[in-house]
Formats: sequence, C-alpha cells, structure tokens
Amino acid sequence: MNKFSIGTLTHDAIKRDLYLELTINTFMENTNLPEDTVWFIFHNGQSDSPVVEMVRKMTEKWGDKVKFMLLCENKNYGVGAGINKLNEFLKLTKYSLFLEGDWLTLPSDIGGFDKDWLIRSLDMMNNDGIEQVQLRKYQNDVDDRQFGLGYWTRPSNVSKVTDEYVYLIEREYTNNPHIRNNQRYYELNIFPLKEFFDESGNPTETKESTHWGQAEISAENSGKQLKSAWLLGGIMVHGDHWRFDDNWDLVKKEITGCGWKSKSIINCKYGFTLPRPEFCVHCNKDKDFTDLEEHNWRFERNLDKEYESQLNKQ
Repeated sequence: MNKFSIGTLTHDAIKRDLYLELTINTFMENTNLPEDTVWFIFHNGQSDSPVVEMVRKMTEKWGDKVKFMLLCENKNYGVGAGINKLNEFLKLTKYSLFLEGDWLTLPSDIGGFDKDWLIRSLDMMNNDGIEQVQLRKYQNDVDDRQFGLGYWTRPSNVSKVTDEYVYLIEREYTNNPHIRNNQRYYELNIFPLKEFFDESGNPTETKESTHWGQAEISAENSGKQLKSAWLLGGIMVHGDHWRFDDNWDLVKKEITGCGWKSKSIINCKYGFTLPRPEFCVHCNKDKDFTDLEEHNWRFERNLDKEYESQLNKQ
C-alpha cells in the first residue's frame, strides 16, 4: 500500500475551473510532497467541462511533481456519492489529504508554516496515532460562529498543544480540508457516506436540490470517534469566503489584529486573518486561543447591552 494520496471533488458551476486552478497552484507553491504522491480529482460533471480542461492545464504545469488522475463519469452524483466514488481510489493509500476544489493554501509568511508542513503532519499522525488533522484557517468571529472553531477548541476539548498542533478530545467529521487515516474512516463506519437519490435514480444532493450538504451532516457525529488534531491556526481558506484569491500582497495590507505574537504576520491569538475591532475589544490577553468560546459570550452580552442602550435612546 502506498502511503499518501490527495483527493479533490469538484463539479460544473461558474468559476469552478478558476477555483480549481487556485486550489492546485497555491497548494503546490506552498507544500512539499511525499514521494510518489497521486492526486485523484473526481469531477462531478461532464467531460467537456472547463474544469476538465483545467486539470489538463495543471497536469502540464505540475506533472513533474505529482501524478494527476482525472475521474469523470459525465454525471453529477451529488456530494456524498461523489466523495464515495473518489474514496474508492483514496483508500488504496494509508493517508489522504481531502481537498475540495475551492480552497487556497496560504504561504508561510501568512499561514505560519514552511513547505514541509504536510510531511511533518504525516509523521505526527504515524507517531502519535492521530487519525484526522483539520487544516482550515478561520477569518474572524463570524467564520467561527458559522463553523464552530470556539466550540471544539474550548479547554475541556483540548488534550495537548504543541508549536504546530492542537490535539482534540473529539472533532466532528467535515468535508473541510483534512488529512486522514483512510482505514479508520471505514472501520468506524464514517465511510461510505450516505447517498441521496430519488426513486428514479436522480441525485438530490446537488447544489440546487433538497439534500445539499446532508451527507456531511449525517456523518458529523461519527467523526467524534476519531483521534483528532488541528494544525494550529490553520493553513487553508475557503475560496467562497475569501475575496483576495492569491493576491498575497493585498492580504498583507489588510490583515488586522492586536499585535499578538505568532509565527506569521497574522497577529491574533485565534489565527484570524481579519478579526473585527468590535470583537477584539472584548479579548482577554491573559488567556490563549482556548478562550474563544468565552470571548464570544462576552461579545454577545455586550451586544445585548448596546442594543438596549439604543432602544433607551429612542
């Protein structure tokens, strides 16, 4: 069994080819790979798509460093079923990076990690028995409320912190970027994911359909069985919520924060790239990043007071 592979799910939609280009370019520019890495890309769509042409373009550009394998069946099966088809190839390796086709990898001066972050993560997983490593970077407190950073980095859920990793007591399954031990996902019945089709065999977990996102939601609690960690601060941002693309100079100009010392130019203890001043004012600088949930409580209580004050003025 080979040690490592990368898996990407993508589909036909506006700008999906450009998102995939950013995903591959920023990852390859900021990451050193293990030898003989294979990158499987399952395209949930048609073979004459601009996405397929982009895979060919990326193969020409990066094919000397990674082997690309394009998988396409001229049909959109929906998210869960598409991931299951991709996983049939990923499970041939011990570890995989799951990376949907609309995520960007940050350079070292912004993300805080050199290009060997992936190789060190695989070594850590092998040595410490970790079965999933989450990679998402969160932009601000709104990102946190939508995706739950403060909930799973609260002190009662953190077992250990090192310079690079936060070891977690539990962490839900997610389709956000992560490195995983493939065998354990099957042993714990996280995979295969639930699939959604109507009685005529038409997929119902596509973007415009009723069950969008349900495969991921159905598997969330099963992920709590895994031995989990988070790459401290995260290294990947979601293209749908990131207005800079790969204009890193603009990112550096607009990064905000309080001056908290870190390994990068990001100066927020939570690793937020764009923390909001109205949120930052309630930060307790005597505590570390595990204070985020309580920080939110302080912020929300003061929002109530501000709202009441505005009502009284009226």
